[in-house]
Amino acid sequence: MHGSLLLVSLAIAPLAPATASYRSTHFVVEAPDAESAGAIARAAERQLSDLSKKWLGRELPGWSELCPITVALGHDAPGGCTTFVFKDGHVARQEVRVEGDLKRILEGVLPHEISHIVLTQHFRRPFPRWADEGGAALAEGERELRRYRERMARIIETPDRRIPLRDLFELTGYPHDVFAFYGTGFSISSYLVTLKGRHTFLEFIAVGMEGDWDLAVRKYYGFNSVEDLEKHWLARIRLDLDRLPDPMTSR
Repeated sequence: MHGSLLLVSLAIAPLAPATASYRSTHFVVEAPDAESAGAIARAAERQLSDLSKKWLGRELPGWSELCPITVALGHDAPGGCTTFVFKDGHVARQEVRVEGDLKRILEGVLPHEISHIVLTQHFRRPFPRWADEGGAALAEGERELRRYRERMARIIETPDRRIPLRDLFELTGYPHDVFAFYGTGFSISSYLVTLKGRHTFLEFIAVGMEGDWDLAVRKYYGFNSVEDLEKHWLARIRLDLDRLPDPMTSR
């Protein structure tokens, strides 16, 4: 398959020019200083190994061309993006850009972007954006996961912002309300992975992306339809919200 896919977590605006380079087995990192470049390269290698085992049950084979990671350090909101070029049924090129405070890059942004690599190397072609972002979000630190849960709680409280699962599953790009998109993508991905694990989640995506999400839902999760899945998923969210302490009584 020829073409390219841009996977964007947050917009990138360079904050500090990269002046140091560090090469590892799979990556070449360009960062403002040698210490940061080395730290990110080592973390990327570790996360690639760990996340490949989590998602695929094995480490990914090496690739012929090192994946560039460009780093912009600063104190603005952290963010990242990963770009893929596909050719003849495989990933021909991949490139990562990350920005923000080094600690938050290592804890949240970098594992998110490395997850994009693992998932895309598995499918070897563009796959549903909600599953890509939702699956990648699962690798972020507890601080960010809490923010995703808080987003979904607010979405539940404002039903007009809720994205029906059938619409979400069929999206080919990012919708106007990216707040609802990221919150919903994380929430349904987390729910499905909790139900039957990551391997089943990947098989579900592979079948659903061929055009019959109802079949995929029945085959892998035992629900009658996408709407039946949605009903149970929303019930679970509301149950979890009901278990949260009342902020006025828990002070």
